[in-house]
Parts: sequence; structure tokens; C-alpha cells
Amino acid sequence: MFNNIQVFVKGIVIDENNNHVVMLSDKEETKVLPIVIGP
Repeated sequence: MFNNIQVFVKGIVIDENNNHVVMLSDKEETKVLPIVIGP
């Protein structure tokens, strides 16, 4: 039903609103998923 994709943390940045953003990437580094950590 669902396919799992293994990801790793490519980096952590701070956006223009001072939120921390964790950048997840796939093994081939063809896709990046930003996850915002903040209020």
C-alpha cells in the first residue's frame, strides 16, 4: 500500500521567521523535505 523511503538529515537551517527547519533528503539526494520546527 505505502512505500517507505529512507531519509537522512541533510541540514538544519533557520528561516526568515526564526523557525528551525530540518532538511530531510533521500539517499540519492534527488528530493528534499523541509520540516519546520517552531510555534
